[in-house]
Amino acid sequence: MSDIKLFHHSYFRNFLLLFFLNNFFVPLGHAQNNLHLSIDVAQFQDSKHRHYLEIYYAIPEQSITYVSNDNGEYSSLLVMDLQIHKNDSLWATQMWKYERTIEDTMQLAENKQMVDMFRYFLDGPGTYHIVVHARDMNQENVIDSTASKIECKKFSPNKLELSDVQLASQIKKLSNESSKVFAKKNYEVIPNPTSVFGEGVPILYYYFEAYNLLNNVAGSQYKCFAFLKDSHGNIVEGLGPLSRTKTKLRDFSIEMGQINMSKLSTGKYFLDYGISDSTGAELINKEKNFYIYNPSVPPTLVTEAGTRVQDLVSEELDKEYEYMRYFTKKEDREFYKNLTNPGAKKQFIYSSWQSQTSHEGLKGMYYRQLYLLRVKEANKRFGALGKVGWKTDEGRVYILYGEPTNIERFPSSPTNKPYQIWTYNHLLGQGGVIFIFADRFGFNRFELIHSTLREELQDPFWQRFIVVGPQDGVQPGRN
Repeated sequence: MSDIKLFHHSYFRNFLLLFFLNNFFVPLGHAQNNLHLSIDVAQFQDSKHRHYLEIYYAIPEQSITYVSNDNGEYSSLLVMDLQIHKNDSLWATQMWKYERTIEDTMQLAENKQMVDMFRYFLDGPGTYHIVVHARDMNQENVIDSTASKIECKKFSPNKLELSDVQLASQIKKLSNESSKVFAKKNYEVIPNPTSVFGEGVPILYYYFEAYNLLNNVAGSQYKCFAFLKDSHGNIVEGLGPLSRTKTKLRDFSIEMGQINMSKLSTGKYFLDYGISDSTGAELINKEKNFYIYNPSVPPTLVTEAGTRVQDLVSEELDKEYEYMRYFTKKEDREFYKNLTNPGAKKQFIYSSWQSQTSHEGLKGMYYRQLYLLRVKEANKRFGALGKVGWKTDEGRVYILYGEPTNIERFPSSPTNKPYQIWTYNHLLGQGGVIFIFADRFGFNRFELIHSTLREELQDPFWQRFIVVGPQDGVQPGRN
């Protein structure tokens, strides 16, 4: 911990806040309300080749409670806590409070965020887990907690490198009125930690840096590119030039730009950014996902298979997106959960399907039809102990990989518990893939205990879960 150096923080803090945190923070699941807290993270390098981490957080102003005081004004008070774990160890912690006094709550703009950031020098590569908690001291049970993870690397001193990209709500030249909090290379870069653009935030600004240009880019010029891709990988056209030519002056460069999001429909998108040589040959690139929320922009929802997503009502949309949990990401599910406009939900579901390909090679809406048929079949065949079939381990495997080539069923005996071995031939290029399920507790509920498929649970000692004896009650994968 002694090598960690925090070189900026903008709000007053003291260690008495530990009392509040220990006595007032409770798990997020116990909250009756929340602050819609968002965070984002990015890694950069300074002129001395020191690596540092930037952490951005935001809370909508209208989520914060203001109470009147004796002066006829309104005051807010948030107690906040930041914890950073590097790999499995606590690496840094920070506590502070945020206070603000206003004359009238009408000053609180609907789409305005309270935004702040931290910068930490890094002491080496690793996996950094960042967790931020916030509690509104003016409202009982109004708390929030959110987390992010970043794989920080050691930038090469010789090879061409890119920083992460910072998504921003505004970038402008530094002036006397600029906030020093967001100062970066003579610019004020105001982050948008929500990563949501469109209605209320129509312009996406981006900022990234490139390192070691002089010896890795031929000639005196190069191109900086940044373009959008939709959820199924197609380049979004009509948003202006995809790249611009720059003169190579020094070993590092800062790259900035802006893209208008106001005409794009709701959904998940990707910013693809990087450096190419003067001919346009790509040298290095990275990608970052973000979201667009434009409920007024009509989506195109008729699929190539004729299935109409727009025919679904609100409850059906929510149920279908719940079924999609086996291939959606946590951040996507959080974004969908905050959608209230049915048209936006339909577009988001549609775009999510369009980006998917089944293990049999079916794409988009063709895969949707197959997937939902499998959900229906799983509910018929694999329900157990009151748990609906698609939520069981057998149901999940069936939905994702289909009917196995062969199923071997082994009944209970004096020496072993009931178990099954599902075999798939030629699955994802792997021959003879197996999934082993065991009824470990005797309730006809078969749990996955081992598979030979990459990305699935693998336990070479799976036999201990089917042997009748002292191993009973040991949880799979917990030893």
